[in-house]
Amino acid sequence: MSVSCLQYPLTELMRLLAFEEAAEAREFCEHHGLTVTSDDGSLMIHMGKSGFVDPELAFPPHRAARLINSKQTASVGEVCWLFV
Repeated sequence: MSVSCLQYPLTELMRLLAFEEAAEAREFCEHHGLTVTSDDGSLMIHMGKSGFVDPELAFPPHRAARLINSKQTASVGEVCWLFV
């Protein structure tokens, strides 16, 4: 990889974008032209201006079951209070 390429942990991207599976996060990166490699057992995204593409077709959405289910444990009042 070139010096102008930033390496970023795939697990951090998963946390930021609420991906539940590493495979889905990897597919998302590859859909946008980013390379994901395994460095010392951890998956790293190689980000560079030359690698990123803005695809014509959007990445197909997937149902985030754990995220959805985690939101079902609060009452309506608790959810409304969070947005006041």
